[in-house]
Amino acid sequence: MGIKELCLRTLEADGRALLAAAGRDPQAPVAACPPWTVDKLVGHMGRIHTWVTHLVTSRAQERISSRDFDEGPDGDPAARIEWAAERHAALVEALRGVDEEEPVWGFLQGVGPARFWLARQALETAMHRWDAQAATGEPEPVDADLGVLGVDEVLGVFLPRMAESAAAVSTAASMHLHCTDRDGEWLLRFGENGTALTHEHAKGDVAVRGGGGDLYLLLWNRIGHDRLQVFGDASLLDRWAARVSI
Repeated sequence: MGIKELCLRTLEADGRALLAAAGRDPQAPVAACPPWTVDKLVGHMGRIHTWVTHLVTSRAQERISSRDFDEGPDGDPAARIEWAAERHAALVEALRGVDEEEPVWGFLQGVGPARFWLARQALETAMHRWDAQAATGEPEPVDADLGVLGVDEVLGVFLPRMAESAAAVSTAASMHLHCTDRDGEWLLRFGENGTALTHEHAKGDVAVRGGGGDLYLLLWNRIGHDRLQVFGDASLLDRWAARVSI
């Protein structure tokens, strides 16, 4: 399955599931994003979806701030859910209509291939869908293929820009992640000059085995390492949870 097909499929499903969860209890607190409620989370996602729709449809070539867009009706959760559903549908259509290689501005890449937004929006929506479901009931797993894409993003895109946080985890250790339901292995080496990432089967100071979705949730500090198989120095994972906030 290609990146675009994967991201559109999960973005559609996770967006609908997020809003369905919000309808159950809009005022439920979102544990991972204090002091947000689920209603606030819906407003945030609607704003981000509106922003990215504008970037993609205009084929933006320079920075446009997400703060230029609002969060929909305030004080009326049902109206905000309806508003956010319209924004989500517009985003799906905008991303469906763009070629993966078409240049569009993105906050991590500058002007680069539009696949950045396909992946980022699918991943952000999946994560916050999980948050909304966890706040209002039992969360469904993150898609395993999308989870693998998300681990690549965390370790290969976000973490190199977070030198201080990485150094707080370690400057002389390694972490190996092994995906058990899809192809995927990552060896992350922490050093004094930052982190180095390779895709290989190798021994790390700590090794973590689990499904792609759970590995992604672990790196985003949504679940603890007790949900996965861990070998070696688990204190590295504890320091990650305490120090790395993406």
